Amino acid sequence: MPGRANNKRSPVVSVIIPTYNHKDFIKDAIESVLQQTFQDFEVIVADDASNDGTATIVKSYAQQYPEKIKAVIGDRRLGIAGNINRALRLATGKYIAWLGGDDLMYPTKLEKQVRYLEAHPEITGCHHDADVYDEQTKQVVGVFSELYSRGNKKLVEGRIEVLFDPGAFMLPSTMMFRRNACPPHGFDERLRYANDWLFDIETFRSGRIGAIKEVLGVYRRHGGNVTSSADLQSRTLEESFIVLGIIQARYPELGHLAKRRRVGFLIAEMIKRYRERDYLSSFLFMKNAWLEGSRIKAPALYLALKLFGNRIFKKVDVKAYHNKAFIRRLRNYLKF
Repeated sequence: MPGRANNKRSPVVSVIIPTYNHKDFIKDAIESVLQQTFQDFEVIVADDASNDGTATIVKSYAQQYPEKIKAVIGDRRLGIAGNINRALRLATGKYIAWLGGDDLMYPTKLEKQVRYLEAHPEITGCHHDADVYDEQTKQVVGVFSELYSRGNKKLVEGRIEVLFDPGAFMLPSTMMFRRNACPPHGFDERLRYANDWLFDIETFRSGRIGAIKEVLGVYRRHGGNVTSSADLQSRTLEESFIVLGIIQARYPELGHLAKRRRVGFLIAEMIKRYRERDYLSSFLFMKNAWLEGSRIKAPALYLALKLFGNRIFKKVDVKAYHNKAFIRRLRNYLKF
């Protein structure tokens, strides 16, 4: 989604801050960008019709720093994807950097990411680690890669295949990528939550994902995080299947990856339903995984659930585990 042409020299980085009802956080987020050691940037703050005074704060910063900050104030809610697209249409930088309206950058973040991408032309984009700050306890409780990596405890890097790995997760606020690599249509506004996964897959189709193994930002954990919403939890499976269908329709060369990931979702849901004692649904998810081609793994795991599942669930917390983590614990329990 290229930016609009103008006579002014374009900055190296466009920092996009999507925000909604972040009155208590947005000032610190913007200040963390302004305090960067690398100063060749523009900041585009897109407010999705906040009703808590966030827009007033954003406007005041745009008035105070007219050469640096663009305020995009929505008069009606568009959702995450539509709000980000508002900002993407105005971006003119060579690189795009995300920052959540409730997150922070450490001072050398932009400098180190620009230097990394300039030195590695084969890399489409890169990310880094982040401190996880808990707003309730007012403490840093760990780093993102260890707390949210679903067992991998490392930053994602490599070719596009890694984006289909169940354990692969990149914090959007840590990402920087080449603007000319992003899909011209931007984020798919039909998706409420999984739009960032689809966007990442489309962006990294032609290049590698790089990782800077440093903590260069802060993820603020609080009750208003999108990732903690009950609605997201209920829609994750449905939207994930929609993304995989879009990928197969648009990019047939990625069809085998989409199919393998769909099987993974089916098996994970089979385990989840069994743990919830919804045994009929668990069986039907196993059957669907079998029909998708998992002729050995799905029925073997289902049999293991029938024989040992209740004992294993008493010993370990499998809430939110994907099937790889379950298999690892199953092997440890059975000693094979």
